[in-house]
Amino acid sequence: MISNYGASCIVYSQEYTIYYVSPSGSDTNTGTMDQPWQTPSYGVSQLVTGDTLFLLPGEYQLDSAIHFEISGTEQSPITLTGQDAILNGAGLPSDFDNRDAIFVDHADNIIIENLVILNAPRSGLRISWSDHVSVTNSTFGNNGKWGIFSDFADYISIDSCETYGSGEEHGIYLSNSGDYPVVRNCLVHDNHASGIQFNADPLMGGDGIISGGIVENNYVYHNGEGGGAAINFASVRNTIVQNNLLFDNLAGGIACWDDGNDGTAYGCKDNTFANNLVIFEEGYGRSALQMIEGSTGNIAVNNILIAGDSGDYALELDTTSSVTSDYNIFYHLESEEIVWTGDDALSLNEWQDISFDTNSYSYAPSTLFVDYLGNDYHHVNDSSAIDVGTDSYAPTYDIEGTLRPYNGLFDIGPYEYSPFASTDIPYSPTTSPVSPSSHDFTNLYLGITLLGFLCVAVWWHYRR
Repeated sequence: MISNYGASCIVYSQEYTIYYVSPSGSDTNTGTMDQPWQTPSYGVSQLVTGDTLFLLPGEYQLDSAIHFEISGTEQSPITLTGQDAILNGAGLPSDFDNRDAIFVDHADNIIIENLVILNAPRSGLRISWSDHVSVTNSTFGNNGKWGIFSDFADYISIDSCETYGSGEEHGIYLSNSGDYPVVRNCLVHDNHASGIQFNADPLMGGDGIISGGIVENNYVYHNGEGGGAAINFASVRNTIVQNNLLFDNLAGGIACWDDGNDGTAYGCKDNTFANNLVIFEEGYGRSALQMIEGSTGNIAVNNILIAGDSGDYALELDTTSSVTSDYNIFYHLESEEIVWTGDDALSLNEWQDISFDTNSYSYAPSTLFVDYLGNDYHHVNDSSAIDVGTDSYAPTYDIEGTLRPYNGLFDIGPYEYSPFASTDIPYSPTTSPVSPSSHDFTNLYLGITLLGFLCVAVWWHYRR
C-alpha cells in the first residue's frame, strides 16, 4: 500500500450503511463488523447509493470479479475501501466477466481507495462507460495486461496510486474518447509497454479525442521494454502535463501522435508540457519529447529533456507538427544534435538560429542534479537549472509540494530548489521479480486512530 497509515479513521454520514468483509467471514452473515461477509464480490453486490464496503485486513483470493453496476451520486457515492486488504486475482477465470479484478460498468460516482490489486488475468481495474470514478491510494501490481484501464469514461481521477508489472501493456491506460482524466501523484514503473497511456482510439467510436486532462506529479520509470513511451498520448487535446519525473525508461519519453490514423486530424493538439524531466540512460530510449502526425499548437516550457540514444533526440518533430518551446534545458548523452525538425537534425545553436528556444540551454546532467546516476534528480545547490525558467505556465508547486518560486525566479524541471525542501525520493530501484516501491505518502491521509477503531461521524456532506 502507498500509505502506511496503520488503523484507519473512516467517517461517514449516518444515513448510509457501512458493510464489512473479512477473509474469515461468511457471505451468510449480515455484513456488520462483528459478522462480516467473506467475499468482496458479494459485498459489492449488496451496495446501494451512498453505501460503503470496508475490506478488513487480509488477502482475498478472488474466484470471481468484483462488479459495480449501480451508480452513486455526487453527494452520495458508492465506496470500496479497506485497510491492508490485498485482492489477489491469480485464481480468476479469464472470461469476459472475470478477467478484470474490479469492473465498474455503467456505474457513475464510484470511489475505490486503500486497496492492493494483484495478478488479474487482464486489468486490476476496468472502468467502462462510467463517469466520476475516483481511484486513490491503491496499488495495482503484476496484472496480465494493464494496471488500470478505462473506456468511454469521463472525469476519471487516479491519485496517489502505484501501478507496476503490467505483463503485456501499460500501467495506466485511459482510452476511447474519455474526457477530463486526471492522473497525479502516482508511481508508475516496470510496465511492459507505456507507463501512462491516453489513447482516444478514433476508430472505436465517440469523437476520437481525449480532452481536458491533467497529468502531474508522477514518477514514471523503467517502462517500455516492449515499446511504448513513458507518457504516451494519441489524439489528446487541451491537457496539462506538468511536474512529472520520467527516468530510466526503455522506449520513448513523452510521445504525442495520432495512433496511426490517416492524415493529421487526430494528432495531439493544444497541450501544455511544463516543468517535466525526461532523462534516459546512455544508449537507451527514444526521443525525450516527440510531437508528430499532426501534433500542433502545443507548448513546452521549463522542461529538462535529455536523450540517451544516438538515433533519437531531446525534441523530435515532423513536418506536420509544431511546438511553441522555450526556457528548456536540452541535452544528448551521445550527440551534439538534439532536435529533429522532420527534415534536419540540429544542435541547440542551429535550432536557435532559426528563432526557436532562444531562452533555452544545453547543460550536462552532472551540472544539474544531486546524483543523476543514482536517480536523485533534486537540484544540486549550484544547479544550472535554478532561476532560469519562466513563470509562464509554471505550476504553483513543484513535484514535492514546494511553493514556486523560492526566491522570485523559477527553476526549470519538476523540482524547485529550496534549502528547506525535502530531499527524499519516493521510489526505489527496480527489483526482480517486480515488487512495490518503498515509499510513503502519509501526508495525503489523515485520521489515524487508536486501537484500530473505525470512526463513524458526519462526513460525506462535507467531503466535497
